[in-house]
Amino acid sequence: MIDEKLINDKIRGSLMAGAAGDALGYEVEFKSLQKIHSIYGEKGITEFKLDENGKALISDDTQMTLFTANGMLMGITRGVIRGVGGSPESYVEFAYQDWYHTQMGKPREWNPYTWLYSLPELEYSRAPGVTCLKACKAIIDHRAVVNNSKGCGGVMRVAPLALLLAGYQVREGRCPYTIEDMAVAGGVIAECTHKHPLGYMPAALLTMLIYKVALLPTEEAVQISAELSGSASICSRRSIRVKTCASICANSAS
Repeated sequence: MIDEKLINDKIRGSLMAGAAGDALGYEVEFKSLQKIHSIYGEKGITEFKLDENGKALISDDTQMTLFTANGMLMGITRGVIRGVGGSPESYVEFAYQDWYHTQMGKPREWNPYTWLYSLPELEYSRAPGVTCLKACKAIIDHRAVVNNSKGCGGVMRVAPLALLLAGYQVREGRCPYTIEDMAVAGGVIAECTHKHPLGYMPAALLTMLIYKVALLPTEEAVQISAELSGSASICSRRSIRVKTCASICANSAS
């Protein structure tokens, strides 16, 4: 039985695990499999690379995940306060504009949408994707986003939507979205920067996957997550991140 305490633990666990997997794999992001094996052995990277302050650094994946969450919360808050508002995913584009300025330099005249914008810890440039940067700049300039990107910069950031909807399901006894609506919403979050179907369709699938895993009994979710982990490459940063996100979402409260 999934109660409110357990779903809250899973939501926190999933977001923290996504960041942990991201930080683990960030060190090998641009290394080939052969290079990874030559440095870390056949098991790949298994320990965090710490900076001079003893911290494992996150990448733009976690930054954009956090801004996704902040954008949706901004939309929900607006709806509660003003009594009118759009869907949570429709506010994510505004949050991504804030993220863009944390990477490229904050203009004095910019009026931020999110509270994350004021956190100095998120102002570091961590290998941000060119597609995301160009798309966000187009959005800021009120231009159409034009590309044919199949990259993973869209799928990497949709977990907060799945967790938001799972929370609604447990706390209110119903999800405000059908599965089809959920898939579309996940795709929308990715599609605002990645215009090729292979750039946003995986985001739709991952949204549904994390939603389903979050609502499973812990033991069943752990088993499924273990099976997923066993079938993916251990050395891909984003596979590490997705696997860890799903796994901790399953068992963080066990």
